[in-house]
Amino acid sequence: MTKRQIRLILTYLILFVICGFISMVLIVNAFQNKDHRLYYPVLIFGILVFITSIYYGYMGVDTLKISLLGKKSKPKN
Repeated sequence: MTKRQIRLILTYLILFVICGFISMVLIVNAFQNKDHRLYYPVLIFGILVFITSIYYGYMGVDTLKISLLGKKSKPKN
């Protein structure tokens, strides 16, 4: 595992945690203010940040898996 791979893994996982916290704050805030006119935009933005968080988590784990186990080779026919 190279320093570049470690830096990439840590970047993805830190972004995963940050986006996860921000998305939960936005979603909870939207549900607490259902009568506000910005309810739907804040809720949609919170859901999009949550989806981004899931993406960063997947990319971090996938990068970790590839750096530890190597790329999967395709079988030759």
